[in-house]
Amino acid sequence: MAKKSHPYPSRTRIALKASLVAFGILFVFAIGGDDLLRMVGVRIFSLKISGGILLFLVSLNMVLGPASDSSDGPQKNLSEMMVFPLAMPIMAGPASILTTVILIKRAGPDYLMQSIIVGIIMGILLIPFLLLLISSKISKLLGRQGNEILTRIIGILLCSLSVEMIIDGLTLASVFPK
Repeated sequence: MAKKSHPYPSRTRIALKASLVAFGILFVFAIGGDDLLRMVGVRIFSLKISGGILLFLVSLNMVLGPASDSSDGPQKNLSEMMVFPLAMPIMAGPASILTTVILIKRAGPDYLMQSIIVGIIMGILLIPFLLLLISSKISKLLGRQGNEILTRIIGILLCSLSVEMIIDGLTLASVFPK
């Protein structure tokens, strides 16, 4: 008897794909992020400011609730969410990219240190992977209202973090004095 396929991606598949995409993005930036940013003319402060703006938009959606129409159906939304916003920009956003580029640049030509940094990135991405796997249990424990409250609190904290990133970027750009 053939196994009946479920119409929605499994939680494990979503968590794995998002984690792998996030790792892939950060790995690419670990290998050649500094050169890539220099090639396209993006300076560190620009990445901080754009990352802050992007994080602000994502967190604003968390605080106010989704503004888009979900008429495309849950299947399309779940598939899209595996990459955006879950893998990018939440798991591998501008702040993670910036941190990766800076740490690899500081390691210089020391391949052992660069490998350790990549290993640490893998370890850090294991945390959201595991949290995604148990998120339904946490969600059931909190209930609908608890989830909404927690989402909005985290959204407010992320809004504040995004403003800090923008201020840091503007300070690096010498718009504000240090």
